[in-house]
Amino acid sequence: MQDSLEHNRFSARRFIMLLMVLLTAAFNLPAQASDVPDDGEWVQSMGITAPISVRLDVAEDEPLIPGLQARSVKVVVRNDSQDQAIAIRGAHWWEGGIASMNWHGPVQGSTSEWQGVQNEPDGSGIIIDIEGVIQKEEEKKKADAKQQGISYNRTVAAMTSIAFEQGVLLPGEQIAIPLAFTPQRYPNNTVTIDYIAVGDADTDWRSEVLLPGEAPRYDGDILVQPDDAMIESREGRGSMGLIRSTMKLGGEGPDLQASHFEISLPIADEYDVNLTGGLTREEAAGRVGATIEEMNHMGYYLPEMKTWFFIGADENARTLRQEDGKWVFDFALHMPPFAPEFFGRGEEKTSLLLNPDVFGHLVDVNTPSEDRYYDPGLTELDADQLWEVLDYGRKKKAVELDAVVISPNGITKQWILTLAVRVDAFGRWEHPKPNATQPATAPAE
Repeated sequence: MQDSLEHNRFSARRFIMLLMVLLTAAFNLPAQASDVPDDGEWVQSMGITAPISVRLDVAEDEPLIPGLQARSVKVVVRNDSQDQAIAIRGAHWWEGGIASMNWHGPVQGSTSEWQGVQNEPDGSGIIIDIEGVIQKEEEKKKADAKQQGISYNRTVAAMTSIAFEQGVLLPGEQIAIPLAFTPQRYPNNTVTIDYIAVGDADTDWRSEVLLPGEAPRYDGDILVQPDDAMIESREGRGSMGLIRSTMKLGGEGPDLQASHFEISLPIADEYDVNLTGGLTREEAAGRVGATIEEMNHMGYYLPEMKTWFFIGADENARTLRQEDGKWVFDFALHMPPFAPEFFGRGEEKTSLLLNPDVFGHLVDVNTPSEDRYYDPGLTELDADQLWEVLDYGRKKKAVELDAVVISPNGITKQWILTLAVRVDAFGRWEHPKPNATQPATAPAE
């Protein structure tokens, strides 16, 4: 895991490659089953035939506007295979957007082996009390129908010793994955889905899959091999489960596969240009001299900051900001082309690691701490504070904004922004050393 999370500064040219091979999926959990929409055009994979297809789900009240982040966008994935179960492992846009992570791994709670009596196809299952006692007298005669499963207790304050899958799709099932991103000027965009598949024409996928069945207690689930009644009760919606070959932490499972889908986005032809400060993406790009052809610059409008950001393939950023009713152009500090995807929207704040020796005179800067768990020390900034910090960083010239993936607990991963801070794969500060920093004072001008 440490190798896969090795800290690197992401250049723009490596950015797309990074997102294409990112193996994990979302801590922003997949949409609940009830959120899966019922309409939309299904898209098949590009090139090699895949067992899955996708379609786009966009809220009617959120038009896709170039330069304005779309928060409600979801990509719905469907398992088209008849003899394979699918487990989602990741999703991301080629053009940008935040990759979905943490689809496979330990979860909070504890597990143990469980053995009980399998339900009959006619639905006449057993009833189990807290101690697991068989209460139906007639079911005692079916003791030879026992099956093994996993008992999961979600209330234990620990992490499980086995790895769960957060997106198991049985044949015909689908799941909606939130994939917020900022549309650019091109309607055709490519989304990549990472997944594994179990089962084939000769091997029944049911023998590999364990799904939540009847729970003997309120605080957990019994995961067992699914029968017809369990499958029907899922109503075609994917969910959490276990794959026998991927349960063991660090073990080898089926090969990871990646399928690419070209989706035509319903980019708005007409919209209220005031949503993007009174300028279209093309007009704003023209004012800063940004080349918008062939995705050489990614453009973002931040309403709360009244600022357009354009970031080139060389990571040079340019800003166009409204000040006293006028547009003011300036160069910004270096940053990865997707960094503004992490800037807060609306009342949300932006979380990032800040060097207290550089920015401590501007805002209250948090530093790492460790009680029961390690806290890397993220500082939350509102829109005004963020602009003040970014603008000061620009003036310092040597300061650069980075986006990195860390795993403070060694299990779940997360994206973070860093500004004049360097961390290792676990989010522990390498520079500056936290115990070496002093309360910052305003530098002499």
